[in-house]
Amino acid sequence: TGGLSRSIERGTKGIEVVLRYSLFNIFPTSVEIILVSGMLWYVYSIWFAV
Repeated sequence: TGGLSRSIERGTKGIEVVLRYSLFNIFPTSVEIILVSGMLWYVYSIWFAV
């Protein structure tokens, strides 16, 4: 009962950490890479965006 509660709490905390990390670190970096590649492709050519 107490162990099960701790286990569930640790699991939800782990999921929260993963979601927070992906929301504030991975997602903005991916958007930035896509936007910069798109701008380079639009202004120059495909070879600068790759």
